[in-house]
Amino acid sequence: AYINIRVAETLTALSTPVCNIMLDQLTHCGPKAEEADRNIAQSMAFLVFLPVALGDAMGEVVGSFYGKHQFEVKGFGEVNKKSLEGCAAVFTFSLIATMLSTFVVWPDELPLLWKILLPICVSTLSTLTETIAFRSTDNFVIPVCNAIIVMIVYEKVRNEC
Repeated sequence: AYINIRVAETLTALSTPVCNIMLDQLTHCGPKAEEADRNIAQSMAFLVFLPVALGDAMGEVVGSFYGKHQFEVKGFGEVNKKSLEGCAAVFTFSLIATMLSTFVVWPDELPLLWKILLPICVSTLSTLTETIAFRSTDNFVIPVCNAIIVMIVYEKVRNEC
């Protein structure tokens, strides 16, 4: 259990700078960034990190207390089980958080179709990543995978405009 906690803490601490560097490079943020670029990068950060902050956290709570349909996963430590109920909670809470983010925080540049599709894609990817990722690595892998998909959509949307 100790190794599991240490690995999780280390990878969680690494995910923020890695994802920020990825998003900053894409949106050209930095000291001389325009206000619009900063707003877009901030909105992208919400989409990248909300599934970990809310989805993964609620998946743990729901899975621990209400998880009846359990399955084995690979990982460190003694507890290497997840539940379908926990996975459903990851998807549901990720979707709610990212959907609110795209409609409340995201700048008007994002077309309505992408304000709906992007949260669905991010929530689905977060759930799959959380389920497949080696236990204790999900707090790093989820944001990095989400950053990649958000960057791909951002490039597509930016090229269409």
